[in-house]
Amino acid sequence: MSESVPFLINVYGGFGVVTGLVRCQDDQLRFELQVKDSIVGALKGPIKTVDVPLSQVEDVELKPGMGPVKARLVIRVSDLKLLEEIPGEHGELRLLIQGRHRQAAERLASSIQLRLSERELQRL
Repeated sequence: MSESVPFLINVYGGFGVVTGLVRCQDDQLRFELQVKDSIVGALKGPIKTVDVPLSQVEDVELKPGMGPVKARLVIRVSDLKLLEEIPGEHGELRLLIQGRHRQAAERLASSIQLRLSERELQRL
């Protein structure tokens, strides 16, 4: 099991935020997440766990961010149904990564890319 990477996703036009952890576990990405209001942080939804098979991940990319958000981990999947419980658009998750977690996010992205490359080689 790999280390967990904390992330944020802004929702509801900035009035809410999803906080969570993502990690690569066996042959899947495991997301643990919770929706909170971003004004007071007192209103919280239940914690959800969502597993996305790596076979359904098409691409992963770590992009630079701005301010305290030092990176964005963008994960593209092949099936929109996989993202029913995670806020994303067009089959993409855009996870905001704070500066102190950037290196862990780099390791996670590299690990996923390696698995995607291995999968592609097996197809050939």
